[in-house]
Amino acid sequence: MRRLTGFLNCDSTFLFHAVAFTDFRSYQEFKREHIVEFLLCGRSFYEQATSSFHGGKICILSDREEVAEQGKQEVIFKFQSAEDIKKEILRLYEKKDSVLEEPSLSEDVKVLGFLSPAGGCFCSTLALASAVFFAEYYRTVFISFDPFFTAERAGITLEQPKITEAIYWIRQGVNPEKEIAALVGHAEHLDYYVGCLHWADLTEIEPQEIIEFLNILSSQLKYQVIIIDGGTICRATAGLFSVCQMIYEPFFGTTAEEEKQKEWLRQCYMNDSEIDKKLHRIRPPYDERLADGLKGQKDLIEGVLGNFIKGIL
Repeated sequence: MRRLTGFLNCDSTFLFHAVAFTDFRSYQEFKREHIVEFLLCGRSFYEQATSSFHGGKICILSDREEVAEQGKQEVIFKFQSAEDIKKEILRLYEKKDSVLEEPSLSEDVKVLGFLSPAGGCFCSTLALASAVFFAEYYRTVFISFDPFFTAERAGITLEQPKITEAIYWIRQGVNPEKEIAALVGHAEHLDYYVGCLHWADLTEIEPQEIIEFLNILSSQLKYQVIIIDGGTICRATAGLFSVCQMIYEPFFGTTAEEEKQKEWLRQCYMNDSEIDKKLHRIRPPYDERLADGLKGQKDLIEGVLGNFIKGIL
């Protein structure tokens, strides 16, 4: 497996970064902090991993030639060239089922995303300022998937993990719109869902659950504008790309940011091949109030920051 891993990582055209695990425990430790898009493993490893593997694709590397029956687990034959195994991985990954191909959001709702691979770019502040701006004219909801959104700004409080709770009720499947409506926070003209019970929650959320959440907000709760603070990249927020009409990426142009963006864009392309048409890089204006934290909604749509937000929207 290590030789196969080395071969795949030497191929600059390969979509993934390959990692070999010595045992199931090392895989679990890796999975706590990383997205696993494709898991290729032996049959016994598969039996341990399948119960906790969400999203992506899982496939058995078999030592005997066998064809998976329809509806059962996919299999790749072990004793073939590394190049052929690579082709099989890409073929199986591209054929995986995904509800993201046909998002069920209403065409009338405007969905704007603010997402950044690097921290410290005021992504949450810019998303919040945009939501406040739209809330003056439309029924608007602000959603932050940033697990470190801790500052109490513009009247937003963090008394409960609203994102975690909303996804819980979606999984229950019985009138989730009623519970989700009860969870919404209110700050002046703006409604919001902010807060995860733990950052690891986001790694367990499926993209289709996010889309169902947004669909409830637009079709059942009648929001006209949804502004999303995506935080850092994870499987759940990557699924948002297909339903956003526009994605803004705040950046300051540092070398570290450029390196992070390369990996970030690779994951974007795997979820939405037309990401270039939606992605707009924006350089936040210098405003010392950003670093200090803006307390009132009025601050967000006035002065240098306010003019910047109105300019990009």
